[in-house]
Amino acid sequence: MDGLHSPFGLIGQIKERTGYSHRYILWGQPWALFLLESADAPHYVKGRRPPPVAESIDELESFLGNKAKRIYRGS
Repeated sequence: MDGLHSPFGLIGQIKERTGYSHRYILWGQPWALFLLESADAPHYVKGRRPPPVAESIDELESFLGNKAKRIYRGS
């Protein structure tokens, strides 16, 4: 899939997703609002996985091994 090549593609996406008319998109709301909404929409990112988050000392130990014991428990 290739990305959008002009503002008309973005307008078409907004019309398809929201059902708004062309006139409403151009004159009904500030254009920046639509751009911010589309930038903040959830999307998939290839190749990156979120880093693990340790919520307890035990989880941290499982991620880091013996280093966590020395750092946080002083052993």
